[in-house]
Amino acid sequence: MHFKFILFDAIGTTIQDVNTNGSLILESFQQAFFQNGFTIKKEHLNQQRGKRKREAIQTILEEANIELALTEPIYSSFLSLLEASVSSFQEVPQASEIFKIVRAKGIKVGIGSGLPLSFMKTLLDHLGWEEEDFDYIGSSDDLPAGRPNPIMILEAMKQLGITNADEVLKIGDTKVDILEGKNAKVKTAFVKTGTQRVEDILTLQPDYIFDSVADLMPLLRSQ
Repeated sequence: MHFKFILFDAIGTTIQDVNTNGSLILESFQQAFFQNGFTIKKEHLNQQRGKRKREAIQTILEEANIELALTEPIYSSFLSLLEASVSSFQEVPQASEIFKIVRAKGIKVGIGSGLPLSFMKTLLDHLGWEEEDFDYIGSSDDLPAGRPNPIMILEAMKQLGITNADEVLKIGDTKVDILEGKNAKVKTAFVKTGTQRVEDILTLQPDYIFDSVADLMPLLRSQ
């Protein structure tokens, strides 16, 4: 398989989402709801991983019959908690090395997330990743629709002048990552470094299954 573009998910795929309580994202989500008067189990929050954060919050509020007017206060609390935790995020082992190898092979590299683009850039700066090292940086939070809608992949392909979906690979750790790729009709790779149940994601039949993003290496050797 020869790829012209690989879109990597950020948190859980190329950036480690861990702290003493398990997951920085889930911990921040849970605390954001708690600060606004509600206790939500992490297991419930985990089902919303990969989605646009406002959309995830609205879904949880709707399911709990809570006023949607609380969306913005909870979202604001979530972002504040995340920004306070930036220093705790780390690169997944070999991620930046893989980016370099991919680009050295003439393959374009993108990174995407459901987090706001402003926070993504703050996170890249913390990790020492240069924006110019990526051919595409995307946030579904800044697009008309969130994952699993394929708009981010399709927008990236348009920007990069790629028309053949078979030449694109989407790598992610959540159900919506894989569904996003399938909806765009590109190849998909699931990495087991996220927080969602592996068994649930395997039912979506991704094209590739990696223990971590480092497992992309053997696939690249065939390029």
